[in-house]
Amino acid sequence: MTRQKNEFSHESFQDRESIVRYFESLSECFSQGKLSLASDDEEIAVDIPGLIRFDVRAKSRSDRVQVILKMSWKTDRRGKDLKVRPSGGEETKATETDV
Repeated sequence: MTRQKNEFSHESFQDRESIVRYFESLSECFSQGKLSLASDDEEIAVDIPGLIRFDVRAKSRSDRVQVILKMSWKTDRRGKDLKVRPSGGEETKATETDV
């Protein structure tokens, strides 16, 4: 199976009110299960599943604060087949779902 790689990146300075509006838009996207991000020449649109890995990190130094919010998920929800075969027995299949 060929996997597509789409990337989007955007960095800018924004005031707090603008950041709040971005978070409100993101919240709406997550509620609807679809996310679309666009900038001048880049765009990405993805479906959002019900289970998402969420990572929060924060650093504070004397003159700089950094907060990182990271969300990730697998797009292939079928999972991976795990085959178990005891010596001389029948093969048993179990499905593992990764996040």
